[in-house]
Amino acid sequence: MPMMVEAGEVLAFHREITAAPSVSGSEKHLADFLEGTLFDSRAAVKRINNSLLATLGTGPLLLLDTHIDTAPPGRGWTRHPHQVEVIDGRVYGLGATDAKASVVAMTAAFLRYEEARIPVTLALALVEGGECRGIATEQVLEVLNAEGRQPVAAVIGEPTDLNIAVAQKGQLNPGAEGDARPAAGARSKVEVASKRLEPRETALEEIIVEAAVRARPGGAVYGSTALSDLVFMKGIPAVECGPGRPERSHTPDEFVLESEILDGVQFYLDLIHNFIQRLKNP
Repeated sequence: MPMMVEAGEVLAFHREITAAPSVSGSEKHLADFLEGTLFDSRAAVKRINNSLLATLGTGPLLLLDTHIDTAPPGRGWTRHPHQVEVIDGRVYGLGATDAKASVVAMTAAFLRYEEARIPVTLALALVEGGECRGIATEQVLEVLNAEGRQPVAAVIGEPTDLNIAVAQKGQLNPGAEGDARPAAGARSKVEVASKRLEPRETALEEIIVEAAVRARPGGAVYGSTALSDLVFMKGIPAVECGPGRPERSHTPDEFVLESEILDGVQFYLDLIHNFIQRLKNP
């Protein structure tokens, strides 16, 4: 399965991982499965708890990052959250959109490059805990930094309908230590004590933004009010974009269109190609 060149293969892969329960804190089974898929490829794979980091190629590092966990199913479901159903091109299941469509699209695009000689390091991070504390992406960045391979750019996979978020407000995670503290001498003010509260913004002239815009002509470029691991990309030009409509996240009978998944694969392939070409021809 590593090459995943056929649409049917990509969609079957999505159905399989959507059927695998991976509510935050219970990602091990899905991480095991994804690890096996990546080990069957030519990528170098590292396991970081229940997160995976795979790399291909050599050169400046482009990071593709998305989360494998889901929020728990809320009230109102009329079908079993983990029994995937496909009806008229709609794939129903918990996490079908958020963010397993991004997991599959990023993984398929990544694996398409395993036979290619590319002048970049392409890194794929499939992380645990994206729906809660969100520390796994920080752990991935720490590993890369320790190896002297800080990303030169990053793409965060979240459902945006393939529109391109270049900015995001800060993220406050309940229960995380040291996120904020009262400012001295003022009861009503909060002093930032963690990067989770810091907003992020990527300049429009950055190569990663240009590559994403060229991959999605006519797509909106905007600042997101949602929370994602974009906030951890301090000093790293990054965009947030992925298949599926964001309003379907965390809703009863969550679904994604099969066409959206396939569009996501093509988008990431085009983005990677555009990024590489732009690096070759500054």
